Amino acid sequence: RHDNISFLDVIKNVFKNVGLLSIDSFILKIENLIKVKLGNEIPTLERLYEITKKELICVATNVTERKVEYFDHKNHPKLKCTDAVKMSCSIPLMFQKIRYNNCYYVDGAMLNNFAVDYADKKTNKILGIYLPNIDPPSDEGFGGYLGHIIISMQDEMNRVRLRNIGDNVTIVVIYSEKNDGVTELNISSNKKMRMFLDGIKAAKIKDTEEYILVEGLENIQPVSEKFKFDPDHLYDKSDDNWDDVWNNDWDFDQPETD
Repeated sequence: RHDNISFLDVIKNVFKNVGLLSIDSFILKIENLIKVKLGNEIPTLERLYEITKKELICVATNVTERKVEYFDHKNHPKLKCTDAVKMSCSIPLMFQKIRYNNCYYVDGAMLNNFAVDYADKKTNKILGIYLPNIDPPSDEGFGGYLGHIIISMQDEMNRVRLRNIGDNVTIVVIYSEKNDGVTELNISSNKKMRMFLDGIKAAKIKDTEEYILVEGLENIQPVSEKFKFDPDHLYDKSDDNWDDVWNNDWDFDQPETD
C-alpha cells in the first residue's frame, strides 16, 4: 500500500512499466503457500507433475505473437510453475508487463477465459466450473472502463466457445456474489466464505454428482434446473453473521474471523 503516491506518479509508472502494479507481491504469496506444501522448492511444471501426478495447464495471451498459449509440463517443462501462473493472471494495464522468451504475456482471459475447449478431447469426461459476469462493473473511473472492455470480450468469446463443446463436457454455472470484476483486489472473509458455500451447493446438482462428492451435504437437495443455481436458497446475502451461514448438520469447523 502506498498512501503517498500522487496521481502524477501513477501516470508515470503506467507509461514506464505499462501497468499500475507489480504482480510480484501476489506471486510471492503463492510461492509461500507452495513452500508450506512442498518444502522450500518452487518446482518447475515438469517437477510439479512428477510430485503430484496432476497436470497444471496455465493459459496466457502472447501479445507479441497475438495468440493464446497453454503452458504445461510437456511444452514448457523447465518453466517454474509460479512463472506460468504469473503470465496467466497478468491483467493488462493493471499489472506491469511480463516478458518471457522474447515475448510479452498478459492474462489468458483476454483470448480464452474458459479453456474447457482445450481439455475437450471428445473422450474423457470433463467438468467445467464457470462464474459468469452477472453484475457489470462500475462505470466510474479507469478500473470500471477497463473492466467493461475485458468483460465484453470475454462474454462473446465464451458464447462462441460453449456452442462447440462436446457432449462429454458438463458445465456448472455458479451465480455467486456480486463483484467488481478485475478491479476487486480485496475481498472480505465473509464474502469469501459465501462464495465458497455457493460452490459447495452447486457441486451437489444432480448432473455433477459423479464428478464431485462433498462430505456432510448429503441431505441438501438440488433446487434448480440443469446448469442453474440460486444461492438465495442457501443463505440470506444481506446477513454477514457466520452463525446464520453454517448449519449444525454440516461436517465443517467454524471458520475463524478477524
